[in-house]
Amino acid sequence: ITINNISTQGLENAQITFRLENKKILTMIDFRNNKPIVEYDMTLNVNPIEIVQEDKKRISLQELMIDDVINQKINNEIKKYVSVALQKLREQKTDLINVYEVLYTKANKKFMKFLQSLNDMKDFLSYVQIKIKVSSKIMTN
Repeated sequence: ITINNISTQGLENAQITFRLENKKILTMIDFRNNKPIVEYDMTLNVNPIEIVQEDKKRISLQELMIDDVINQKINNEIKKYVSVALQKLREQKTDLINVYEVLYTKANKKFMKFLQSLNDMKDFLSYVQIKIKVSSKIMTN
């Protein structure tokens, strides 16, 4: 994951690249007006692996001071990546993240009622509201 244009605490238009160390994803289900809402609460641990200043000067990882600016930028970038991927999945009617299975398992009766209300059950994903909450913990050695 690469974040560009970071200007904070001694960094000027820097680029920081992070590696995803591990993740925890909680899934919550709700229904409103017979339509499912699936919320993914993602907690990610990331580790900075490279910092490059605008002048191409590399900064030591030990010098990196994590602040709210960096944390918010990485959360926004991850959320953007996930949102773009979800939009592509919807367009291609591909349930790569197992929304069907999650709804079927966690809210079977409501989900079946929802599916029966559709003209085309294969297009169910376009009617499911998906919310994404991202929080990251930046780990430094």
